[in-house]
Amino acid sequence: MIKIQGLNKIYGMGRRNRNKALKGMSLTLGDTGFVCIVGESGCGKTSLLNVMGGLDTFQGGSVTVDGITANRYGTRGMERQRNNSFGYIFQNYYLLENHSAAYNVYLGLHALDLSEGEARRRVKEALRAVGMERYARRMVNELSGGQQQRVAIARAIARRPRVIFADEPTGNLDEENTLNICSILRRISKTSLVVMVTHEMNIARFFADRIITIRDGEILSDSSDFERSGILSSGGTIYAGDFEESRLEADELSIRLLAEPGAPKAELTIAVLKDRVLLKLGDSRAVSLTKPAEAPVVKEGKRPAFTLEAVENAPLEIGGEKAAPARAGRSLSPTMMAKEAASLMGKWGIRRLGAWLFLAALGALVTLLLGDYITLKSIDPKEFVINDSHILEISLERGESLGSAVITTVLPEVIEHIKASGLDFDFVPQVNSQLRYELDAYLQLGDLSATLGGFSYVPISRLDESSLIYGRMPERADEIVMDRWVLDAFLADDGVIQNYIPDISYFLGRHVGYLKKNYAPKIVGICDTGEAAVFVPPTGMASIGIAGTELITLSEFNALYPGEFDGVTLNSDECIIITNNAGAYHAGRIGNVYNTHSGGSLTIVAATEADTYANIIVADELVDILLEKMVASTTSFNVYCQDKAAMKSYLSPGLPEGLREELQFKVKDAYGDSWARYKAQSSMKADARTIVMVTVAALSMAMLFLIRRSAAHERLGMMAVYRLLGIPSRKLAAIFAMESVMTSLLSAMPAALLTCGVVNTLKLLPSLEIAMVLPLEIAAMAGAAIGLYDLIITLLSASSMLRMPPARLAAKYDL
Repeated sequence: MIKIQGLNKIYGMGRRNRNKALKGMSLTLGDTGFVCIVGESGCGKTSLLNVMGGLDTFQGGSVTVDGITANRYGTRGMERQRNNSFGYIFQNYYLLENHSAAYNVYLGLHALDLSEGEARRRVKEALRAVGMERYARRMVNELSGGQQQRVAIARAIARRPRVIFADEPTGNLDEENTLNICSILRRISKTSLVVMVTHEMNIARFFADRIITIRDGEILSDSSDFERSGILSSGGTIYAGDFEESRLEADELSIRLLAEPGAPKAELTIAVLKDRVLLKLGDSRAVSLTKPAEAPVVKEGKRPAFTLEAVENAPLEIGGEKAAPARAGRSLSPTMMAKEAASLMGKWGIRRLGAWLFLAALGALVTLLLGDYITLKSIDPKEFVINDSHILEISLERGESLGSAVITTVLPEVIEHIKASGLDFDFVPQVNSQLRYELDAYLQLGDLSATLGGFSYVPISRLDESSLIYGRMPERADEIVMDRWVLDAFLADDGVIQNYIPDISYFLGRHVGYLKKNYAPKIVGICDTGEAAVFVPPTGMASIGIAGTELITLSEFNALYPGEFDGVTLNSDECIIITNNAGAYHAGRIGNVYNTHSGGSLTIVAATEADTYANIIVADELVDILLEKMVASTTSFNVYCQDKAAMKSYLSPGLPEGLREELQFKVKDAYGDSWARYKAQSSMKADARTIVMVTVAALSMAMLFLIRRSAAHERLGMMAVYRLLGIPSRKLAAIFAMESVMTSLLSAMPAALLTCGVVNTLKLLPSLEIAMVLPLEIAAMAGAAIGLYDLIITLLSASSMLRMPPARLAAKYDL
């Protein structure tokens, strides 16, 4: 039973020109029967039907269905009743045009707890009942208007609902189909309630049990006791035998008059003119005039018997039981939603193709923009760093008060000042000779050499053996370890030598050398400390530095030539001359002084020849002394600091007060300065790129939003159909979400990954000089981000429409 009390329905709430469609209407409808609601257009018939059927909002009163009362639209109880008990037939069909007739009927069963076999059986029965069985697989958009209406009716009756709401269901049908459909509804009304809005009084007076007449939103009459009329239709076949026949003859006119028994006398005025015939009726009855091609069919004899008793006694081919139990909101299965999403994807057209291409282009564009931005923001120190991060450069210049004194005379005080810091550091002399590698590969190439640069010399004591990736730690003075940073930078240059060398492991066991020096150390280890460094033993450092003298310690010499000087000791002011390097004339100068380049004087105690780089052999403890003297003999040297920040803090006040006027003291952090310059430059570029990227992304996203908004409006009809059938908004949102995700996975994501692949492939071609940093995961993130944005705007674009009541959504679609 349906009971409405004090029902008000107002259109345009809050507006001055609002329209009150229903005015405090109260009405009770039974569990069964055929109720027709009639009235002039705009009187509120459809509004009443929509509110009773739970399709639209109302602004006052209540609607009660089987004891469940709703004072507002969209309550859970009303939604449950709607899904379980109601069926709808609409004048405008509301079918999914790109699906078959059978699928549309099947969709109407979405909330019923039916097996697949039972659902298919009901679909077949319902289509057969409306004469559409042979069109089951035909797409709806290939059917005529009348055929589509019959499919819509089949969709409603297949549910076997307890209540059928029908809004002008026969408006687009011919007489035969009108009688067929109304006959079905009449038979259904014996076990269910049928509420039909119609403007055809002859239909209402023949089929209805109760006729409710509405005028201006109020019930004008409500009658179950009325005189049933015939079922003649103004546009149908007329049987002459059902009328009283007479003829009127005149010179200019011959009239055959067929009068329905009991019909009032008609007064006609007919004027026969040369170009037209005028007809005037003397009362208010409707007059139907047709052209010759549209003339009604007049058959002789009487109309075949069509009585209400015959209609009610005819078998109901779709079964008479009520709808099977169902749970409101169960609705579409994930499989059906996925199929519908795939169907949306398959609707190709200019706009659809444009959306796909736009998403793909956006995927590629965002990927490139991100790659460009990351390239600028990602810092590759190998592009600009040429120093170990622990190195500080100390430089000294003559001060105003030093006068004519030699600057090196005050340098020892500077050394002592730095040593007084108590920090963990090493003095590292400057090296002014370039390190070179000489290639001896093929006779045709001749002697080829190339310079290795862009690094700092670091004492071997600062190298952790665990950093080695190839080789071993040095065991001799002429053995060194190189960081892969230096070797990678060398191989990155374009040259004949670089083209010959396969990888950095090639250098293991190779010698490098210096111009005008015999010291040619062997690379015995390659490490990976992440620093631009070459690790050298102290003896080697003393041999290559500015003001350095190529030397070897006594212990190192004895290891190379055992037995020659075993048992010999050297004081820190003594040396042994290696004549084949230092010069043969030194063999006769034993007892004389040998002056080192750093200003030290050593007494020559012996002379020898040896196959080594050194000029002299010295005591082991002399190396550190000589290194310090080398530092103190130049106005520029390096300091390797374990804690560079602490050393900079210590040196920031400058020299002690007594030295400040004599020397100008400068501390330079080349590593830190390089980073600062690079960051400043890259930040400026990145900021510019950010503006471009944000602008392009914003425009693209705005365009994508408009595309999705347009797509949502194109799907208004689909949304109306689903909502009118009681399918929850969340199910529709899920379909759109699936379609968006599928589209992104087939457009934006492949485009992003393809762009990444193309860029990284082109980077393999040195001639193109492409330096963009574009990892695969960044491309995947770009594709996913576009997909996420597309998903969000797809749902946002449809959300306002999905929140509308079904009747209002349908009205919006009809516009």
